[in-house]
Amino acid sequence: MRRYRDSVVFVAMNRGEAVTVESVDTELRDGEHTEVLSRRKFEVKEGMLYNLELGSREVMIFSHVGERVKAKTIVRAQLNSVKSQPGERIVVIGDCPELGNWDISKAYPLEYINTNTWFGEIPFNESAGKLIAYKYALLREGMSPLRENLVCRRWVLAQEGTVKWRDKWASGRES
Repeated sequence: MRRYRDSVVFVAMNRGEAVTVESVDTELRDGEHTEVLSRRKFEVKEGMLYNLELGSREVMIFSHVGERVKAKTIVRAQLNSVKSQPGERIVVIGDCPELGNWDISKAYPLEYINTNTWFGEIPFNESAGKLIAYKYALLREGMSPLRENLVCRRWVLAQEGTVKWRDKWASGRES
């Protein structure tokens, strides 16, 4: 299973003989779903698939695409080279309302993609077309946030459209 915001993809693979899986948690929304490869229909109840029959060496893929981010300007922020641990989170904090006006509790959260990458689509309305300052911060349970050890990053946001930020974590201990 893989999730990004409210989009979910669930893959079931059987490398052996045919099998029936009594129940499996998919995190898909309740209702009817069409399996991508075979186009067969399956019912999901409380996020679960029941009595899932997987043929020998069969693969099944279920996908639900959630709502798209909507705003004047959307920033697709990608942060690489972060050494994070399970349970830790990365947020973007900055001097504009969309990034919490430097209030860490209102910062914009990124999604964990893999051991090297965090990603988020940040909607900007009020700050579209303006110069903003921002940093990334690592949030750890029971500890002070770990902010990047650098002078703020600066960016003039486009008035409208989609832009990309591809940044690397600036390590150091600043709180």
